[in-house]
Amino acid sequence: YVGFLEAQYNLTRSNGSQVGHLRNDWPPRCNCGWRTMGAPPEPSLMTSVGYINGLRMMADMAEAVADAESNNGAVYRQRYQARLKEFHAAFFNNSTTSTYGRGTQEEQAMALWIGAPPTASIAAAVGAQLAGQINSLIELTQNATSSATKPKQGVDFVGGVGVRYLFEALARTGTQAATGQAATALALALKTTYPGYGYMFANEAE
Repeated sequence: YVGFLEAQYNLTRSNGSQVGHLRNDWPPRCNCGWRTMGAPPEPSLMTSVGYINGLRMMADMAEAVADAESNNGAVYRQRYQARLKEFHAAFFNNSTTSTYGRGTQEEQAMALWIGAPPTASIAAAVGAQLAGQINSLIELTQNATSSATKPKQGVDFVGGVGVRYLFEALARTGTQAATGQAATALALALKTTYPGYGYMFANEAE
């Protein structure tokens, strides 16, 4: 698996997109009188996170079973750290200083989860941006019952792939040192309406 993604990375690294378009996600849609129209996550960012996490897991496993004749753990660890720096260089938006990729919740959560921000201040800024997006979406959809309340630019909640990273990313980062953005994570976990974890089950399509 890691070898396959490494080959894809080597084929596509020249265009700055890291691993090619191998994965995307399906976010649940809001049933609140209008449909959100946020930009989809960048597929190469999503696939790159899977690739980098694969390198991290390989490094952990190789180090755990290391023997005198093998330095695979060090090889994978060095490759993981190098790819993490390249990920930040490829996807971080220096113009905003707080977003990765296209700025979706999914991309911010995945970047935080994989440990892409090189400094604590950048991680805190991205975490605050992510929590702000979610809290704004919660507020926006609470009373949105007609096209009159439709936002100028929609933002989709994370899909089935992104939600795996969202809660850990929120809990780990933020301006509150002890709990991160845990309050936002808890609010999402308890909600059965859009946006919320429960809505992935309690919606008209499921």
